Amino acid sequence: MTAAALTIFIGCQKEDELLNYKDESNLSDTEYAYNKLSVIGFNVLKDSKNSKFRNQVYSKVNEKFDDDFEVLVKDLEISHQNPNLKSAINSDLLEAFKGIDNNNYYPQVFIPFYDELKENNIIGTSDPVLVIFAGGEDDKKDEFEGYILNENNEPEKLDFLITEDFAREN
Repeated sequence: MTAAALTIFIGCQKEDELLNYKDESNLSDTEYAYNKLSVIGFNVLKDSKNSKFRNQVYSKVNEKFDDDFEVLVKDLEISHQNPNLKSAINSDLLEAFKGIDNNNYYPQVFIPFYDELKENNIIGTSDPVLVIFAGGEDDKKDEFEGYILNENNEPEKLDFLITEDFAREN
């Protein structure tokens, strides 16, 4: 039997690599927003341990609000009660995505190959893998860093890169 993982891409447009600066005062708008995207992504990953939250994500993803299998983070926050994402959104993280190069961006959860995974009964069979995808230079990549939750319920970077094949099969 093969273990399966749900691959969740969380993203919005950005131009720079993942930045983990403690002092955000000197960051560009894009760098600042990407840091905030990471915070949102890690909180979505933590909340994904809760089956009620997962079911909410699947329900919203099934709606295909823009003809793709994704849901806006702000739409998840409105109706769910898990403390991680609720706290993240209430701390005005979404404000970081407004006015970047005169554009507003909307963080979203995207599940690649959702329809195939659902048809094969793989959705929800094991813990998800988080990939932070931000457009821009990420559009040119074929492999991405992935994160899972460790035994302390903290995000941990995988020791391999996530590919399209991995996402399709997991």
